[in-house]
Amino acid sequence: MLISKNYLGSIYISKEYIKSLIKTTINGCFGVAGFYTHNTKLTLLNKMLNNKSIRIKFNKKNNTIDLYVHVLAIYGSNISEVMKNIKSMLSRNIFNYTGIHVNSINIFVDSIKE
Repeated sequence: MLISKNYLGSIYISKEYIKSLIKTTINGCFGVAGFYTHNTKLTLLNKMLNNKSIRIKFNKKNNTIDLYVHVLAIYGSNISEVMKNIKSMLSRNIFNYTGIHVNSINIFVDSIKE
């Protein structure tokens, strides 16, 4: 659990909330495969997300977090641009919704989906 402090007091934020925020942000990014297929079987990305493919490391000294995320890219997309987009969106969303600064975001493309 992470504590965000400001002049109004303290806010306790759980890892589950940050993980759900990461999942929602990644799901909205262009170039990343979705979580479910149309026949409701789990995709590789969904299996990875349920298998701790999102790791969050809290830095209590400076009150920041480090993220380690594994994703499945879509074939034909510019992977470097998609990853830059994911990094900027994750950093912005986490700060906007929690007030916590992101120290580093490490994204691993595990596979490419056609």
